Amino acid sequence: MPCGRLPRGLFNFLGRFACAILVRKAEKQCGVPDIIHAHFAETAALCTRVIENEKIPLVVTEHSSSIMAEPMRKSVYKAAKHTYELADAVV
Repeated sequence: MPCGRLPRGLFNFLGRFACAILVRKAEKQCGVPDIIHAHFAETAALCTRVIENEKIPLVVTEHSSSIMAEPMRKSVYKAAKHTYELADAVV
């Protein structure tokens, strides 16, 4: 998955593309994944298209300090709201 400072649009595009490639690669090697586990709402948001299309459960272990920021960045809020609604579990 992309890491580092990238413009938000490029990060999202590359991240969705990378997630789809990783899931396809895993499917070829081992079959459909039992679960996708992400560590941050913004990263998990990149996988939401894959989990919706493939019906793969999503677990998010949230430990980003940006989720507790006052005020929370709009992009973080949007990603968390969307992802948490789709996630099967949020820890």
